[in-house]
Amino acid sequence: MNKLKKSVIWVRRARCAGSSIKKILQEKNILQMWTSNLDFIDKSKILLVPGRNFESFKKNNIEYFDESFKFSVIRNPWDRFISGWKHCLKKDSFLKNKNIKDILLDLPTIEKHPYDYWHLTKTLSETFIENNKNIMDYIIKFENLQNDFDLLCDKIGIERMILPHENGTLHNHYSNYFDEETKEIFFKKYKKDIEYFGYKY
Repeated sequence: MNKLKKSVIWVRRARCAGSSIKKILQEKNILQMWTSNLDFIDKSKILLVPGRNFESFKKNNIEYFDESFKFSVIRNPWDRFISGWKHCLKKDSFLKNKNIKDILLDLPTIEKHPYDYWHLTKTLSETFIENNKNIMDYIIKFENLQNDFDLLCDKIGIERMILPHENGTLHNHYSNYFDEETKEIFFKKYKKDIEYFGYKY
């Protein structure tokens, strides 16, 4: 039985199990995709709001946002970066022929390279943290994905379901890609994500 206890918003960020969660929720017919021209919000379904649209959605739907249960997924910042980098390389990205240091010193901008920006530059804390407070009601950790997703299902009143593995990237452990110099550069740029969400290298 999949009947939500209340309205639910899922704020999806890139390289955080989005394809896996989306697939299973669509199979169960309990997912609605938000777009700027959406006619109405079906409160019987989980509303997926892409990270790139989150600020405008929140601004224009503040009452619905405030009354809804909001969740998202976070991921180890180093691991997410490597996954995003490898994923963007498959898209004929401008990142080709650049090493980690080159990318960190010249991160993609939303004006010139929006796809890469949302996968690499835009931090998770920029989306979820306002006035030093987490505005999500529940955070799933990618590293504990299935267990945290099970607990989410319990919280919002739907049956537990096994997540598939979708849209993965092949790469070694993130520690194989960083040296002392790039670790330092990375920490300075993603410090808030690392410290706020309690990740360690």
